[in-house]
Amino acid sequence: MQVMNIIFIVAAAAGILWMQRKHASEQDPAARKSLNIAAWAFGEATALCGAVHYLLVGSPIPYLVGLGMMLAAFALVPIRD
Repeated sequence: MQVMNIIFIVAAAAGILWMQRKHASEQDPAARKSLNIAAWAFGEATALCGAVHYLLVGSPIPYLVGLGMMLAAFALVPIRD
């Protein structure tokens, strides 16, 4: 279970960073908004999976890391339009 959490966090971080780069180079405002939503969803999914892990197992570490990932997604892919 712990290995899957690490894999999920690494995948979410890679997805957020990829979307941040694509968002920064995108000129179309509609596409930028779609990338905002998708990047934020990656961060939120990580936090939600951490919350489920916390409720099932009782370990708050994945939840706190997920919250950090969600905040990182908000900071890395801001609304600039």
